[in-house]
Amino acid sequence: MGRNSSFVYYALFIGIGILYPAYCSLVALQTSTKKDDTLWLIYWVVFASFNVFEALTDVLFSWFPFYSGLKDFTLRYGISDQPVPKKYLQSS
Repeated sequence: MGRNSSFVYYALFIGIGILYPAYCSLVALQTSTKKDDTLWLIYWVVFASFNVFEALTDVLFSWFPFYSGLKDFTLRYGISDQPVPKKYLQSS
């Protein structure tokens, strides 16, 4: 997370990027289908990769305007119930 980010950004990041997906992952594990498990596993792999990449490039990206907003949008896109983001992530 960027050095110039505010407390509100951190709270949104934790809520949107970790808590809600964790809840949805637990619910998906309790269902009998494996498709939803796979989608949430893909989310966690992408989320972890995104965080490792961000940790390595934090000094560069934290200076871009609206970086926090773009990351927030990316997280919301990844957890949305629309079929397009999940279908895109599953096919790559």
